[in-house]
Amino acid sequence: MSQAEPPSSSAMVHRPTTLASAVAVLIAAGSVLLVAGTAHALPIAVTVFGLLVVGFATHGNWNDRVATALISVCGLGLVVAGLAFVFTTDLDSIAAAELYPGLAGVAVLAVALLPLRRGWETALATAGAGLVFIAVLNSGVAYDSGRLALLLATAGVVASWDAARHAITLGDQVGQQAATSSVELTHIGATVLTGAVFVALTELIWRLGVTGLPLEGLVVFLGAALAFLVVLYK
Repeated sequence: MSQAEPPSSSAMVHRPTTLASAVAVLIAAGSVLLVAGTAHALPIAVTVFGLLVVGFATHGNWNDRVATALISVCGLGLVVAGLAFVFTTDLDSIAAAELYPGLAGVAVLAVALLPLRRGWETALATAGAGLVFIAVLNSGVAYDSGRLALLLATAGVVASWDAARHAITLGDQVGQQAATSSVELTHIGATVLTGAVFVALTELIWRLGVTGLPLEGLVVFLGAALAFLVVLYK
């Protein structure tokens, strides 16, 4: 694996790296979409696109503060529009239990990676991923969501959390402006591949009927196993 080359200390910006941050938010949003259904795809997409625009404005190396402010305002407008659509839609209690914590989790994850406050990145990223996982669990407990969708969403939560932690750690070590794309993509690819293997094994265990765990129990087991593996890998 090639090592990232840090910029000079005078130019170093210690904040989460851009690529892994964007991927973390997108994967988390994908997990929400898997359990919330395509009926809510538009507000989720608008909200996430707005968050990415805000991230683009804050992570970009802009010399014009007015341009930064305008781009940020446009992004925040999209976020507000997406969230307003969700919160003004007449959702039943089950749909609300899936969508609200999921979108809140994606937003908290994005806030962690902007970052809104230095030193809070890891805690906020963990809280955001936790909220998305609550949405996934609610979907499994409330009604029989597709088993594969639940397993993939669970693996996605862990992958987004790991990508966020990697962005934070790498940004602290070498700075946001270092050339880290290959390192980030390699790390994310390895995590996604590991998640896919665990999903396949969990699906096999379910089909063979070798455990008496209900589906939500398998979801928790899968999430815990993946998170434990990620922590060991670190």
